Amino acid sequence: MGFEEDGNGERSRSLVGGIFSEVGLLVTSIVDLFSGRNRKVQPSDEIWMTDQAMWTGFSDALSHPDTRIRIVTAHFPDDLGGAVEAMQSRRIPFRVWIAPPSREAAMRDLQKMDNEILISDARTFPDWSQQPPFESAACRPVSVLVCHHHPLPAEDQRIIDFVTSLNPKSELQFYTSLEHPLFQRFMGDSVKELLQLLGMKEDESIHHPMVSRHLQRIQQRIARHNPDRQEADSCGEWFHLNLKDG
Repeated sequence: MGFEEDGNGERSRSLVGGIFSEVGLLVTSIVDLFSGRNRKVQPSDEIWMTDQAMWTGFSDALSHPDTRIRIVTAHFPDDLGGAVEAMQSRRIPFRVWIAPPSREAAMRDLQKMDNEILISDARTFPDWSQQPPFESAACRPVSVLVCHHHPLPAEDQRIIDFVTSLNPKSELQFYTSLEHPLFQRFMGDSVKELLQLLGMKEDESIHHPMVSRHLQRIQQRIARHNPDRQEADSCGEWFHLNLKDG
């Protein structure tokens, strides 16, 4: 039986069309989910009590064998230098890698490598966020370790977009400590004291979403209230140059 040609018929056709449209969007979303076209790398945090404990945990992680290429990076030269010093002290072999401007060239570069450890300055990562995703992974998943967060969420997002562009199934971890300026300036020792009361030891790390969300809120507040951004060699210097309250 066909729909009647009256107001009710028009509404019926509109309703049916809307249902088919919603079904089509749902199917597209499911296809995108399983194909990985809209998938983004989901970062995790490894938060330590002290900087010393963080660098020990960082070195321990890199000392374990891994079948993936591992990329160590940081936003600031001081943190990158800390990573180099930590790896050298444990005799962990690594080499410097500068990502080529072309995503295809970067992937060819990585495909030639075995399970190496690379160190790379996050400030040199190309912006591929506007490029269409690959239909299939042209580069095998990598593991990326970032030494500390940037005060601005957009800078952390640049790394997330970069790693996603290589392969959305890659692993991305931020290593940081409660002694880092980002925690100290806005939280002081309150979080550290609370975790100690809860029995957390100095050589243990925490990766609780509550702490990560609190850190993200701090970053968003910094971004809203501090439009002037000058380059710096460390997070502490960045605060001195860019925060309005000095």
